[in-house]
Order: sequence, then C-alpha cells, then structure tokens
Amino acid sequence: MRHRHLVDTDSAARSPTAIDDIIERGLWADWTMLRRWCIEQPSLLDVVERVCAMHVGDSGAQRHHFWLAWAQAHRHASS
Repeated sequence: MRHRHLVDTDSAARSPTAIDDIIERGLWADWTMLRRWCIEQPSLLDVVERVCAMHVGDSGAQRHHFWLAWAQAHRHASS
C-alpha cells in the first residue's frame, strides 16, 4: 500500500503515520504485513498501541480498537 505523503523506505513505512494509515485504510495484505512486522520487531507493538490509543474514544474507529486489542494480547502472550 502506498501511504499518503510518505517516502517508500522501510523506516518511513513503519512510522506512526504509516501504521495509522495501514490500520485505517489498509487492505488484508497490508494488515498481514503489519502483523508480520510486529512479530519480527516487537517494539512496533508500542507504536501500534500509541497510534490506536489516540482513537480509543471514537466508537467508529473499530479497526483501531481491533489493533489495540491485538497488540495488547500479543504483548501478553509473548511475555
């Protein structure tokens, strides 16, 4: 997925802005990629949680609610 206003580099693709874009506008393949990144680099779970926490008050942001729950569950399962 090409993200708005972002350069195509690995670090830019894993930035909070890119992760927010993947969660909000991504397709299944993008979500699979984000999941793989989080498994390969567990520090991204912090980024996912921070990004999703900004949307926790929005009941319409169900994708963010899903990813927040996934990141928290994955963190607890890994520890």
